[in-house]
Amino acid sequence: MNLDGGKTWDVERIKIGGELYSLNQIENEIIRPQFKDPRIHFALNCAAKSCPPLYDKAYLPSQLDQQLDERTRSFVNSTNNELSEKL
Repeated sequence: MNLDGGKTWDVERIKIGGELYSLNQIENEIIRPQFKDPRIHFALNCAAKSCPPLYDKAYLPSQLDQQLDERTRSFVNSTNNELSEKL
């Protein structure tokens, strides 16, 4: 929360094709619309308590469906997140 006033995900600092983008823009304006897969949230997130934990492996094209399913199931079934605390 000490970075960029807690808004580090909104700072446009990543250059792609000559344009600057924020992490939120890359996730929500580029990746999600292109792939149209809700499981993306379980792979790309800000690592907040309310988000799934960051994955410690590379996402591989040959295993992507399996990896996204595993990350989704892991978060939904976890008892260590804000979602489970509300249920």
